[in-house]
Amino acid sequence: MNTLRHLVMMRSPRTILGKEEAAILSHVFKMLLACFMALWSSLFLELDQPRTAMVTVSIVMQAHSGMVLTKSYYRMLGTVAGILASLVLVALFAQDREAFLVSMALWIGLCTAGSMILRDHQSYAFVLAGYTLCIVGLPSTLHPEMTFDIAMSRVSEIMVGLACATLVSELVFPKRMATIILEMTRRRFIDFSFLLQKTASRSSGTKHTPELVRLMNDIYRLESLRSSSGLESDQSRTYRLKLGLLNTEFMAVSTTFHALNQFMARQYAGSFLLTANALTQ
Repeated sequence: MNTLRHLVMMRSPRTILGKEEAAILSHVFKMLLACFMALWSSLFLELDQPRTAMVTVSIVMQAHSGMVLTKSYYRMLGTVAGILASLVLVALFAQDREAFLVSMALWIGLCTAGSMILRDHQSYAFVLAGYTLCIVGLPSTLHPEMTFDIAMSRVSEIMVGLACATLVSELVFPKRMATIILEMTRRRFIDFSFLLQKTASRSSGTKHTPELVRLMNDIYRLESLRSSSGLESDQSRTYRLKLGLLNTEFMAVSTTFHALNQFMARQYAGSFLLTANALTQ
């Protein structure tokens, strides 16, 4: 029996490593396929810079379909916002370089503030809106008559890359986030219950910093996955608010647990054993 258990433990890492390698190879294959599709489409449409479409594919391609859709959506929003800002500034200050540079600095500052306030893909959209103005607006100041062509070329290249990445992600070995989010939510209950059990079983004020930090990191990761699953399916949109409320409760409970753990540590350090033992009962 012990020999069988030993063989199982020896084979488990190889099995896990094989799954990880398969996931990595699948992601690499999907990215290469989407890049070649973007390159062929850009050459077929005679776009100016096919590499922009390929770079877009490499940026938005993620392991899960929901994350690809969400990042593509916000990349498109940021690109359109930056191009609109470029068109407006070039139309207003095509002959006044100083005013254009001041307006561009104000726009970039506004986008930077938005990227600092928001998180995840919303922050990425603000960053993209900021440097798209530099990519489209600065060359347009030298040739104002080419502003519309430069803007349309940029939008076309981005759209080709996003379309290729989305199609490959949805059709070739798609990975849904709903199952992963459900497994992570269940694991949070198990981890937190185990943390409470360890606290109740100890008779000293030992801190649980590594376990608590790991739990908080998993909670923030779950929040990031939840925010990226809204465009994946109707089921993800239905349970998105409930998962957000559940994750908020996880954060509140974890903060309360940390405060209680610190209080108990002070009780043990101050030799108030009666109070500490009463809390652990």
